[in-house]
Amino acid sequence: MPLSIPMLTLAPFTFALALTVWFSAFLMKAGPDWLIDLPAERKIHNRPVPRTGGLAIGVIFFLSTFIFDLYNQLWWYLSGSVIIYILGALDDYKPIRWKVKLVVQLIVASIIIYRFLGEIASVSFFSSNLNFSTVGLIAVFLIWFVGILNAVNLIDGMDGLAGGFLMLITVFSMIIGFINEANLFLTLNASLLGALTGFLLFNRKPARYFMGDSGSLLLGYHVACLPLLYHQSMNGGAILQITPFLILSSFLIMDTTRVFFSRALRRENPMNADTIHLHHLVFRETKSYVGTLIPIFVVTLITGIGSISFFLYGFGYLAMQLFLLAIIVFVITPPVPFYVPLASRVTKYLATLKTSRFSNKHLFRIRYLPLLGTVYLICLGIKYYQPSILETINTTLIIGSGALFLFALLGTQKDESFQAGLILAILFQIYMLFSNEYLNDLMLLDYLRLTCLILMVIIMVANYIENSRHLGFEFWSVIDLLVLLIFVGLVVLQLNGLDVALWKVTEVVLFYYSLGLYVQHRQPRVPLTSSGLRPPTD
Repeated sequence: MPLSIPMLTLAPFTFALALTVWFSAFLMKAGPDWLIDLPAERKIHNRPVPRTGGLAIGVIFFLSTFIFDLYNQLWWYLSGSVIIYILGALDDYKPIRWKVKLVVQLIVASIIIYRFLGEIASVSFFSSNLNFSTVGLIAVFLIWFVGILNAVNLIDGMDGLAGGFLMLITVFSMIIGFINEANLFLTLNASLLGALTGFLLFNRKPARYFMGDSGSLLLGYHVACLPLLYHQSMNGGAILQITPFLILSSFLIMDTTRVFFSRALRRENPMNADTIHLHHLVFRETKSYVGTLIPIFVVTLITGIGSISFFLYGFGYLAMQLFLLAIIVFVITPPVPFYVPLASRVTKYLATLKTSRFSNKHLFRIRYLPLLGTVYLICLGIKYYQPSILETINTTLIIGSGALFLFALLGTQKDESFQAGLILAILFQIYMLFSNEYLNDLMLLDYLRLTCLILMVIIMVANYIENSRHLGFEFWSVIDLLVLLIFVGLVVLQLNGLDVALWKVTEVVLFYYSLGLYVQHRQPRVPLTSSGLRPPTD
């Protein structure tokens, strides 16, 4: 069966997304000066920014887990996540010593150990089953748990970086859930993906808020728990399958391990913050925001494809050797003389393109995009509508869609409201394309729909080619970049045997970018003016 978008993921995604944008809008108005993150030497931003994004992610994510009745099955996960979330929020309010945070993290780890102690006896690592004593299993878990939990916090240094990275991790986790029919795993990750998408609408450059420690620690906790969440969803028995999640988390492992040992060799406290993480080094070299995100996201894309390929091919001893060799080489190789210049050369052209707002004189027929998009959606709705479609629409999907529509209609946050309208159109398109087979054979509808899409693509391509140097690559947001990378990943997976409805996915992506050009024209990304904060220059 083709990789599809069943209602068990679309409903939690839409619900979490809608509530996140509304709660974020509330935070923008009620708390523009809450938990302010001030500029500092190791930080890239040069203006005060509130660290309230994590509040939005956490509150809505927890609410979603209760709405979709996940607590009874995932009590251990949710109990620990609430503690970690509160720890991060308190740290945002007033910095907490790393020793205190470590003790709390070990307490949370003990909750998880209590849940799985006696159930898991060995760990599946590529083609081998590693048998540990109880003490050995606990030691391995603590190293993994504490390391990964804090790693996301360490890469949270640029607008959209940590959120975009976790979006890729979550998307590939959902694909793992799809191909293995792990419904519990799917629903949880779909809720988180919705919250992350809503967060990124406000965290795109220039960010209106940061996720802070409350968000980064919660997301790190989620990544650390992914193997156990998958294990429970699949009723994995005594063997814990960790290989795909090791591959998926490779960038976190490599960058954090390299920085840890670099600090230790300089006889510095490994727990102190500095500016030698990869995103700091690449940005220092390229001076380009998108040029910094691309190498990190591409590496994550490759590891995501690798994690799915594990299920398609099965990796043996040779793959294990290559994986370990890649990590070791990355950790011991000095980044500045080696792969940082490589990343700089790859993104050099992008760094030369600057972003600026464009006026109507630069545009080609862009005013026709919303009309063509509306006709396209009407044709799609008529073509794929079935009476039984109403049976698949549950209350949470209706609430989420309605809240998202209201947010777009009211325009309380102009830029984000336009983006919410675009996402709502895309969700309708996905719902019709992936949840139904067409009911009628009216070829005229297909011709009209595809004609509208082709005209939209022509307008988009003509405008971007004509104005590429004027607009610049950084004209597109981090979400646009992530959509492109996810599409590339699905194409690669299709070529490697994963059954993907690629033509439908392509239709969604083309529609998104075409209509997105009009949205960006109507409401370009601008700094928050109500807070009086100075816009960034990086």
